Amino acid sequence: MNLKRMILLLLCAAMLLSLAACGGSPDPAGEPAGTEPSANGGASASDDASASSGGASAGGEKVLNVGWSYDPASLDPARAAMDSEYRLLLSTGEALLRGVDGEARPGAAESYEVNDQQTEYTFHLREGLTYSDGSPVTAEDYAYAMLRLLDPEAGYEQAETAFIFQNAEAYYNGECAAEDVGVEVVDAQTLRLTMEYPTYPISFCTWEFAPIKKDLAEELDIAYGSDADKVLTNGPFTVTSWVRDSEIVLEKNPNYWDADSVKLDRIVLKVGAEGDTAVDMMTAGELDAATITGQVQADALTAQGFLCLTDTTGAQCAHINHKGKTEETGLFLSNANFRKALSYAVDRSAMVATAYTTDIPATRVCLPNDMGVSGTYNDEHPYEAWSTSPDAEKARECLNKALSELGKTAADIPTFTVLCFDSANNMIAMNAIMDMWSQTLGIACEIDAQPIQNMLQKVMEGDYDFWKGGVEKDKVDSIGIFREYYGPVTLFGIENEEFDALFNAAQAATSWEARKDAMFELEQCFCDNMLDVVVTWISEFYIYSPSVTGVTMDPSGISFVYADLAA
Repeated sequence: MNLKRMILLLLCAAMLLSLAACGGSPDPAGEPAGTEPSANGGASASDDASASSGGASAGGEKVLNVGWSYDPASLDPARAAMDSEYRLLLSTGEALLRGVDGEARPGAAESYEVNDQQTEYTFHLREGLTYSDGSPVTAEDYAYAMLRLLDPEAGYEQAETAFIFQNAEAYYNGECAAEDVGVEVVDAQTLRLTMEYPTYPISFCTWEFAPIKKDLAEELDIAYGSDADKVLTNGPFTVTSWVRDSEIVLEKNPNYWDADSVKLDRIVLKVGAEGDTAVDMMTAGELDAATITGQVQADALTAQGFLCLTDTTGAQCAHINHKGKTEETGLFLSNANFRKALSYAVDRSAMVATAYTTDIPATRVCLPNDMGVSGTYNDEHPYEAWSTSPDAEKARECLNKALSELGKTAADIPTFTVLCFDSANNMIAMNAIMDMWSQTLGIACEIDAQPIQNMLQKVMEGDYDFWKGGVEKDKVDSIGIFREYYGPVTLFGIENEEFDALFNAAQAATSWEARKDAMFELEQCFCDNMLDVVVTWISEFYIYSPSVTGVTMDPSGISFVYADLAA
């Protein structure tokens, strides 16, 4: 892992930490316009459902009101770093393909060819594609967007998405020229992409690969995407109004190639409508949909007849520094049986009941909604690496094996340092895990709670034994969750040749089925060596009115692109 990739992971971890601090109540059962030029010229409902009114305005327009957690930082696809941006950009931009319920459907490209090795794609754009202002979209615009992501000087947040292209990472690191990257414009309607490794169609559905008009982006420079009139889009909707900390208005794009399939006239994103506020607004009929992070809140709304989709977006982890904060602690943390002892001692169900109240206890690395061949990966590859309950006997057995292998006794085990963000929720979580290790294994830890920037710096320097962090779901290919543990340099000091070889084999698989089978071997290797302590799967609840139909899931969560409202 190179330095820039490490920084990207840390930014994702910081976002997960902030989300973790916003959970709901514990459930015992169980986030000035300047002078620059302008760009724009499942559950079932109960019988007595009386939820959100949603529907037509006085003028007969169909307007969907959606609760939105927080303002985007930017509408520039290259700078997007939060889910509030991801979901908006998938409604306003059209990539080569469009992801709908896990399927890669034709998007701006009406067809494509791919070689047998899944390493070369030739996309054919539809005739007459335009931006929302009516100006033409060409293959050059797509190529520009892809290469712009990789600009070595810009350091864009989403650069790593484009590392799938041949020589892309080398270009990003300043080791070759832009011309060496596997992005080739054949003609105005044709784009040829050469991949670094076998890649599958779902990878071309993501918002980062929506086109960007070069003249406008370079004219606006860093202001591109900073306001509604400083971005140009080609997707189902366009941003017509953005009032900070209040609302964002998306209007149907009449120039969209598939405008006939878009039934809504307008989507109004109500910024700050989350948590209890969103519950109250849903109940009062002021919202048609919202993302809820509390199980109790979600249950309260579904009891009123609202519908619910659940998504898992990442995992909470007690990350292990295999090299240790010191040589002494590293001796123990580099031992697989010692790491297994730590994992088996964790009561994941108790963590959900007391600390991660919106999460699901993890029993493996891969998330419940990761895509398989025809269903979910976990259904197609059933596996329980550990229980949701602690296994004290197995934990002590592994500890004794570790001590024997190291030639040590329990008295030789040092005190470990646990690094975490200094929020109350994070300290509660790590203190709970530390207590489990102490009671079951007699292992002592001291907490090192730091402000976010100090914490990230310590992680970069390896100045920790354990770190309260997380891994984010790869939005298109679930092998991505393993990428941060792979390679000669990782944040976690891992050196495991078998794991690296299995990762390479999975990434090189030339069919989706072979990729998933190889990934299962990779996951088993991860768990057999307990490369990390995965505690819970982070979950979100998408709640919407029964009057809303046509809801789908795209690579970043719920989508209302093809939604409709009952009259």
